[in-house]
Amino acid sequence: MDVGQVYQKLVESMDHVADELTERGNKGLIRTLGYYNGDDGTGVDWAMNGRTCEFGYDYEGSSLYAVKAWVGSNGVITVYGYDFDAMAPAIEKKINLESITKAEGFAALLDEELDSKAVFDARFRLDSFVVPDDVVAAFHSAMTEEWDDEEE
Repeated sequence: MDVGQVYQKLVESMDHVADELTERGNKGLIRTLGYYNGDDGTGVDWAMNGRTCEFGYDYEGSSLYAVKAWVGSNGVITVYGYDFDAMAPAIEKKINLESITKAEGFAALLDEELDSKAVFDARFRLDSFVVPDDVVAAFHSAMTEEWDDEEE
């Protein structure tokens, strides 16, 4: 499954919000994509919160997000932009993907390429966007079975 459009739409959306923050006078924004899956991992956030873990851009010299985003299991990318050292977002954008299946495939890619390889809270670039259908099916099955068992 080709999920490159999800990644590209995510980065484009985050860059657009970063541009808006710069226009608002914010300086020192670092546009290196971070994926913050160290607290609970992609599978937990997908099953329990209906979304991936957070993606983010930071400000130099701040421990707070400049831009924060995630891909929802509902096929919506949510992006927030924060002024330097602000706790509440100044900008909020929601971008509809054309496919919920692509969102799940993207989550499966993150799980396969990062979580399963113990790569947590990393800055990265995904250069390969093709996820085999069996990986997506296994991710879907794991999310369905693992979390259904815990509810019983």
